[in-house]
Amino acid sequence: MIDWPKSLIREIGRRRAFVFLGAGVSSSAIHVDGDSPQTWGEFLSAASELITDIAFKKEVTELIARKNYLLALQAIKDHANPAEYDNLINKSFNNPNFKASPLHESILDLDLAIVVTTNFDKIYENYCQHTST
Repeated sequence: MIDWPKSLIREIGRRRAFVFLGAGVSSSAIHVDGDSPQTWGEFLSAASELITDIAFKKEVTELIARKNYLLALQAIKDHANPAEYDNLINKSFNNPNFKASPLHESILDLDLAIVVTTNFDKIYENYCQHTST
């Protein structure tokens, strides 16, 4: 059980709060075959295989090991074949067979005015479109 601060409950009730969704929310989704979306580290490790320059790939691998994920992603995007990179993004995250989790449902139930996400996937967005009336 979470002990929510009364001030936060009040702000949510007045629709003056927002939620920022990250990879942790996405990872709670389940694919119809039972898998979940990749974590940041898993995706970046797979994406680093798109880099053909061995020395640069080593630098990216070190960034991933240090959990400097945003810089690693930018380096991968800048040095990978754009078509292969886009294909990996779509294959990894934009599969419509990822089903929203109870966490996605709870976030929607908060009835917030704003929900922000920088996630590659559209799991929450798809869930909202299919449940909104």
